[in-house]
Amino acid sequence: MGELYGVIVLKGEAMKKIIAMAIIMSLMMPAVFAGTERIYPSDDSYVRGKSSERNNNFGTSQDLKAGFQSSWGDQESFLKFDLSSLAGEEITGAELSFDITSITDNPVVELHSVESNNWNENTITWNNKPSVGSLISSKSINGLGRVGYDVTSNILGETGDISFALVEDGGDGFAQSFSKEFFFEGSDEDKERWPFLEIEFEGGQECNTEADIDCNGCVDLLEIVGTMLDYKQGNPDLDLLGMVNIMLQYKGGEISC
Repeated sequence: MGELYGVIVLKGEAMKKIIAMAIIMSLMMPAVFAGTERIYPSDDSYVRGKSSERNNNFGTSQDLKAGFQSSWGDQESFLKFDLSSLAGEEITGAELSFDITSITDNPVVELHSVESNNWNENTITWNNKPSVGSLISSKSINGLGRVGYDVTSNILGETGDISFALVEDGGDGFAQSFSKEFFFEGSDEDKERWPFLEIEFEGGQECNTEADIDCNGCVDLLEIVGTMLDYKQGNPDLDLLGMVNIMLQYKGGEISC
């Protein structure tokens, strides 16, 4: 009977060790994150094709325009985005959207690539605009509100600047949307009306442990202190064995910056 009890105790201790090791290994495994990121234009402006307007710049306008107006001729809009924040992330989707505020004559608005990022919203005009590239997508605009274009394939692998152009499909249609200069509330609520890229991603930098708060691949003293406070406040993802292991790894230089 005593031998049987000893076996049961041994199994119980072994099970505790297995559970403890599983907890430690789960803390040591890299964390993979998924989420979304919104990127606003670094530059946006429209240009006008009427002869008297071709050297004029509209970079400070609160609007973007695409299409024909009898007073101003053809109009096109250009947008530039800085994608450096996407470095190391696994992109699963990307949409460029605009808040349409005015339309006439059933516009068909095309989104195009742009062959050069060498332009600035404060200097771009019809006469010096970059060349419009290939068609990405075309939308019939039949109402006001947000309209999106899938640009996933265009941004994959891009970690620098990328530019897009809005062009009406050659008829008499016209569409207007807000630019990033739109200012009403004077707060982040304004940005809900701006054009933006909505990026869906999975992955990114791998975190050594729960203590790697900024997910840069190592742990510094401030992160250790923050993790200890987080544990003390009852974070369910942290336990005593995990904290001890993190401290040993940090002290041994395995995860310290």
